[in-house]
Amino acid sequence: MTALVLEDSLAVRVQKQAALKLMTADVGFDEFLIRHLIRSGIRTQEQLLDHMFNSSEKRLGRTLVMLANYATGRAQDIAIPKISQKMLAELVGTTRPRINQFMNKFRKLGYTDSDGMTITVRHSLLSVLLYESSRDTEETSASRTNN
Repeated sequence: MTALVLEDSLAVRVQKQAALKLMTADVGFDEFLIRHLIRSGIRTQEQLLDHMFNSSEKRLGRTLVMLANYATGRAQDIAIPKISQKMLAELVGTTRPRINQFMNKFRKLGYTDSDGMTITVRHSLLSVLLYESSRDTEETSASRTNN
């Protein structure tokens, strides 16, 4: 198993026996564990659907937005620590040359920038992804109406 962290982190491994003991002794831990497992399953399903129905270019855009943590709702450009194209390829599920092609395209379109140490993800990338998502939803609704 591999993990990627972009900032200082702490990983804790809980042995099976200790987890079982916690589950019987602490109802709060039970709830925490169940919520975590459900969220993990939902994320896995979302990633599978994303991989099945979206292009690798769109998946890269979504990955960059996720790494920039635009979920906070801040409308500003965010610099993320430089991440290798190989690692991005693994996260997106495509090849490193494709990532290179898409990153060059994003840079030329003004969606990203890099100073060698960080990648700046511009808010415009999120706007494009949201626009495409709403357009896809409208097209799907229109095709259902016409059928």
